[in-house]
Amino acid sequence: MPKAPSELPESQVSPDPKQERRTRRQFTTEYKLQIIAEADQCQRGEVGQLLRREGLYSSQLNQWRRERAAGGPEGLAKSAPGPVASTTPEQRRIEQLEKENAKLSKRLQTAEACIDLQKNVVTARSREQWELCVNQVVTQRPEGLSVTAACRALGLNRSTVYARQREGLSEEQRAANCSRKECVQPRALNAEERQRARDVLYSEAYQDQPPDEIYCDLLEQGEYIGSVRTLYRILAEDRATRERRNQRPAQHHTIPRLLATAPNQVWTWDISKLPTTGPGPYLSLYVVMDLYSRYVLAWMVSRKENSTLAQQLMSEAAARYAIAQGSLTLHQDRGAPMTAHGYLDLMHELGIVCSHGRPRTSEDNAFSEGQFKTLKYQPDYPGRFENASHARQWCEAYFDWYNFQHHHSGIGGYTPEQVFTGRFELVHAQRQQVLDTQYRRHPERFVQGAPVAPRPPE
Repeated sequence: MPKAPSELPESQVSPDPKQERRTRRQFTTEYKLQIIAEADQCQRGEVGQLLRREGLYSSQLNQWRRERAAGGPEGLAKSAPGPVASTTPEQRRIEQLEKENAKLSKRLQTAEACIDLQKNVVTARSREQWELCVNQVVTQRPEGLSVTAACRALGLNRSTVYARQREGLSEEQRAANCSRKECVQPRALNAEERQRARDVLYSEAYQDQPPDEIYCDLLEQGEYIGSVRTLYRILAEDRATRERRNQRPAQHHTIPRLLATAPNQVWTWDISKLPTTGPGPYLSLYVVMDLYSRYVLAWMVSRKENSTLAQQLMSEAAARYAIAQGSLTLHQDRGAPMTAHGYLDLMHELGIVCSHGRPRTSEDNAFSEGQFKTLKYQPDYPGRFENASHARQWCEAYFDWYNFQHHHSGIGGYTPEQVFTGRFELVHAQRQQVLDTQYRRHPERFVQGAPVAPRPPE
């Protein structure tokens, strides 16, 4: 028999307070003053013993001394964490106007330069005047005016200007402007020097070494056969620069494909960040969802994101729904909590098969990502939460609506609870009865024939 909504286990999981404690050490002003005083009384060689005993670095001690010298004991008080105060709307408006003013000033300078260039050219298009235009663009355009803007002002083609400019070059200038691949570099090594470099590169002493090692070793011996880049060019000419190290080739991960034909066969879960109104870290929202029914099985709001909380979440969820060994596949991405050894060991003990998405491929966990988008695009989503209690209060109301009232388009318009408990069969029969009645009354309105109420995907 399908379970009634009141018989379903509670979905919220309260995080263990011990796992939400700050993991970084916090030093009070009194402790800092005590350490500075003890360090000042230490004899030579005893400061290192003090630092090792207290688990400190010398850089921390020096920093505390500088803070005390700059602001006294009050300077040792650590400021509250949080982002730097943002600029005011008036300051942002001033910055925007300054940028717009700079752009307009530049446009004005370009327009004035184009006008000055046009004043020296008459409108008639004789051969002499056309040559004058080309000459002004090439040699007499005002400073700061680009060739493109000058050609646009005089109605000239930029390619024509460049072509006419090349026509007036001498043979020496043409040779100097030729391609680097076609010209001979006067600073290059001659044939004898290149052969000497090859002999060294292919010698028994250096045959296994890269050019960087060879270059440095020869300098220590007082020899120089060429720069590192030159040695690489010589090897490239001989096609001797291929990879020789026994490196692992690039990994190609298969696309995860999971099939669920009933509830509690495949679960998917992920973690999303919830911003807060005050300075400080984001809140972490853990959500476990059944793939077949989209029913949210368990969720947790915490101030921390780690594998220990993930283990607590999965342990409680598996216990609440009495998951048998080897009956469940759990899909997730490759975040740090999902790939931690302790977490994977727990899943092995519970008999849960773990499935992971491909690296840096968010669409491999599309169902959890889609649920988070539904959550954050709710009309009453606050955007920022005051604290963890505020977030838990809002999420409790949201997941209650999502599971029991939200008609999900991915499961035929049924609520996740109806599909998870199997009550959708009764709802489907009622929907079909309504459609059949309406079809008998107005069959002309259903051009595709008798309507059929949709069912969840098989």
